[in-house]
Amino acid sequence: MFTGITQTVGQVITNESHTKNDQHITIETKTPYFSEATIGDSIMVDGKAEIVNKQVIDNTILLSFKPKESILMREIVAKGSVAILGVSLTVIEKTSQTFQIGLIPHTQLQTTLSKLTVGHWVNIETDILAKYMTGGQYVG
Repeated sequence: MFTGITQTVGQVITNESHTKNDQHITIETKTPYFSEATIGDSIMVDGKAEIVNKQVIDNTILLSFKPKESILMREIVAKGSVAILGVSLTVIEKTSQTFQIGLIPHTQLQTTLSKLTVGHWVNIETDILAKYMTGGQYVG
């Protein structure tokens, strides 16, 4: 899910596959655009959120998140999209301070999101349509 505007072009220098779910790439740019990026960061990120609850119901893992920047909640809508660590998911439920997503078995097998635990911080990208409706994008 890419919701930002690309501001520079880079070149992939290395692309290493260590395991099925562990890919390392090195991108080089002529400007220091990515100079503050660290391992695990998403390039297009609106902010960070903390996992505040995790529960399993049948074969679905429900994760609840609280954004670090509360203003991001205006860009999160029930049944809308949110990307967690670059994985686009549907928002199941929203309260004034938190939102919840569900990981179905296919998503559990294809991503590492099921390994996340309460207290873990993740990068999030909010719903592009909600950004348009609220008049812009907040970048934290």
